[in-house]
Amino acid sequence: MLNRVQIKNFKCLQNHEIGLKPLTILAGANGSGKSSLIQAILVFQSCYKTVTGTGVEKVFHQNIGAVSQLISQNFLDTQEAVIIADIEQYSAGIILTLDGNKKQRLIASGNIKDIPHDLFPAFQYLNAERMGPRLHTGIGESDTLIRPDGGNAAYLVDYADQEGFKISNDLMSEDEPIKFSYQVEKYLSAIMGDIKLYYEADYDSAAIKTTLQTSAAERPVTPPLTGFGYSYALPIVVAGLLCSCTCFPNMALIVENPEAHLHPSAQSNMGKFLALLAGCGVQVIVETHSEHIIDGARLQLAHEEKTDCMRVHFFTYDEQGTSVKQIDVNQRGELTSWPKGFFDQKQKDLRELLSMK
Repeated sequence: MLNRVQIKNFKCLQNHEIGLKPLTILAGANGSGKSSLIQAILVFQSCYKTVTGTGVEKVFHQNIGAVSQLISQNFLDTQEAVIIADIEQYSAGIILTLDGNKKQRLIASGNIKDIPHDLFPAFQYLNAERMGPRLHTGIGESDTLIRPDGGNAAYLVDYADQEGFKISNDLMSEDEPIKFSYQVEKYLSAIMGDIKLYYEADYDSAAIKTTLQTSAAERPVTPPLTGFGYSYALPIVVAGLLCSCTCFPNMALIVENPEAHLHPSAQSNMGKFLALLAGCGVQVIVETHSEHIIDGARLQLAHEEKTDCMRVHFFTYDEQGTSVKQIDVNQRGELTSWPKGFFDQKQKDLRELLSMK
């Protein structure tokens, strides 16, 4: 498990040490550094996969322009960024510098290879810009990793069924089918209401057609006829369950904005699902703007008496830079602190309305 990350001079993060739990939730205002922390973790992982660490900017999965902007010039005199991570009992770091005068690539160096391969987490990463409803979705480059936009989720379900992937026993009830697609349906239904999923793979055209049927529908329909919620939630369920599979003992999940396009009750249920994963041994890192995600997660872990598995980091930003406040959860599921600006907008708006009477 990734226990701690220390980041110096990476984007808006000046010098921050972040302790991680099985379920770590990142909250705070836009532009305060939540995504920068996730990107630093992904850069660290990318460097572990490569020999020299060159081209680590590819973890952003899009053209980001000048890579020199990844190394902040606001805080330190040196033109380098440092990322240090503790994984189990090992600690290692990388130094990011710009590629000579051209400054078009990042070069990484350090002792990251000191971490044994069997301990280094393989992150399933879903970014905030996931693929919306489509008649057909593609077959991914990987048979085990979700694409950042979730576009290969249906393929991974089909492949997992063919290969007989089995999720953690802690996520299954006795005497129920172990088929991966059944488990995906079960958890997606728990989040959004009863649903049946149907997959039709065409490997000649490298595409999969998905239809779904809710309890309110007489027959299956295509995703474009159901709105964005199902298409955005499905990759999270698929990636999370893949992380729990017994054949992938060291997978972890990073997901941005799991609440996107979901009703508040479904957001709470999504939080419960993510907490359930963490409670059965999957490390989960979540970036969210939803108090319902947080409330659902702490409710689930309070029922399981595993609240020590969860931690919230609240990010703020002002003229002094980024600040990060650690918030833990007590045995009753209560947050140990509630700093100013932390999901208090509802109270502010209500007070203003009441003052108008």
